[in-house]
Amino acid sequence: MQKPQPLPSDHSQIDESFSDVFETHLTDWSYAITFGLRSVRPDEPHKYTSQVRMPLAQAKALAVLMLRNIRQYEQAAGIDIDLPRDVLEKLQIPQEDWQLFREPL
Repeated sequence: MQKPQPLPSDHSQIDESFSDVFETHLTDWSYAITFGLRSVRPDEPHKYTSQVRMPLAQAKALAVLMLRNIRQYEQAAGIDIDLPRDVLEKLQIPQEDWQLFREPL
């Protein structure tokens, strides 16, 4: 018996990983996100494990979809996922940008 071919939406063959640190890279043509694991020792660098590159239009669509999905999750769960002010400052995220998560859907 022949093994059925996986459907395009079948993600069972994709490696899954966890990331608690990331970097972003922007060029004239693409956007890249590098993911990794935060070092537990201050004298050791973070370990970066994967990078995803995409066209700018796809990155923009991804940003909108992520914002929408997280806002819907927060609303359904009745919670507010927040970051401390010093983390926002380190990531160079202005408070008014972070407030986008608090606007009504």
